[in-house]
Amino acid sequence: MRFFEQHHGEKCGTHPNYKIPELVTFILFSQFLAFTFFSVFNSVQFCFARPLDRASQFRNWNWYSITYGVLSVTAKVLLEVGFLWYVANARTWPLASVSTVVRGNMVSGHQCWAVQN
Repeated sequence: MRFFEQHHGEKCGTHPNYKIPELVTFILFSQFLAFTFFSVFNSVQFCFARPLDRASQFRNWNWYSITYGVLSVTAKVLLEVGFLWYVANARTWPLASVSTVVRGNMVSGHQCWAVQN
């Protein structure tokens, strides 16, 4: 819902570049589709499961293993394509002015830090 609101909705505050980058949309939907195929394939495998002889079980197991492997590699390749797309189009942020880093401990015992300009 948040993605839809920001991608198709009104401006996010006053920032002129409020749109979500195409890269993020590609990664989000490619992974959504890849994992949807995983779940559909798993559901089909479950729904059509039936007692088989040993040779048929072996053939089915090999086919499902190869298919899961292809789906896994496809999901990872799509994610890698997205990361490479990001690296190829990444822009460096402008250098910030010299800042002071303040470190300390919170009441809970956790460490914290803050940057002060």
